[in-house]
Amino acid sequence: MKKLTILIGILIMLTYVGLSGCNEIVNGNNKFVGTWDCSTEQGSIYQIYYLNSTMTLFSDGTFDGTPLLSIYSGTWDIKDNKLVFTYSGNAIMETYSYSFSNNDDTLTLTKYDSDSITICSRQ
Repeated sequence: MKKLTILIGILIMLTYVGLSGCNEIVNGNNKFVGTWDCSTEQGSIYQIYYLNSTMTLFSDGTFDGTPLLSIYSGTWDIKDNKLVFTYSGNAIMETYSYSFSNNDDTLTLTKYDSDSITICSRQ
């Protein structure tokens, strides 16, 4: 009886440890889920302009948004600690490094291969 109790205890601990690792990955991506108001600074030191947009990241890995009078959508994912957007219809991918601040209510995106920085505030 004692061996059975020990075996059940070990199985419960292994199950708990295994499931907590999965939950951590899901919760890490949940910081991104929601609607964000974004402003992107582009240009050089001689001419800087801002593009304003809204994007919504859904928990199923899809997104949609409205930059300047157009509508875009696609999928998003975290790969190698980078935020990757793949746009529907043309399979264009954009990759960003990211950081959160202000209790995860501000998301700063820096586009790879560009000097473009986007600051997003959670709605």
